[in-house]
Amino acid sequence: MEVTVFLGGNEERVEVAEDELLHFPRGMVGFEECTRYALFDLGHPLYLLQSVDDPEVGFVLVDPLQLEPSYGADLTREERLLLKLGRGDRPELLCVVTLSPEGVPAGVNLRAPVAINPAGRRGLQLIPQESRFGVRHPLAVSPDGSIALVGLGGGCGGDAIADGLGSLADLEAARC
Repeated sequence: MEVTVFLGGNEERVEVAEDELLHFPRGMVGFEECTRYALFDLGHPLYLLQSVDDPEVGFVLVDPLQLEPSYGADLTREERLLLKLGRGDRPELLCVVTLSPEGVPAGVNLRAPVAINPAGRRGLQLIPQESRFGVRHPLAVSPDGSIALVGLGGGCGGDAIADGLGSLADLEAARC
């Protein structure tokens, strides 16, 4: 099946096998009607989660362990069942990157990660009752191209970016 994706502002059609799609039984927050997604690697640690049900719905995701090595999420029994995880199986966790208008830093939602069971081709956005993380942590890109959380350590200090990162292109091009 062909999937429409928007990369760098350009619309592209990409062929994706039906058995490569991820099923999100609850959809994503605010997009509950979109339950089928394709996941594209944009170059680690960035990914694109593109809805197959609505080509205008897509999410840039980031591997949170690249930003915060201690990052993790506890799943409820219901969430484990929805993901079809076996006993002892751990899902892959990715977090939604928030791309903003010019002048507002790009951020990452560490509070509501996306859990994926690659073997079961299932995904679920987790909404924990409590978390030490918020929904919008500012991001910056270091000179070596790595992405870091602003103010939580890593490659960029809290004062490293004044204007912030507004788009995916800005995120890819910005430097501390």
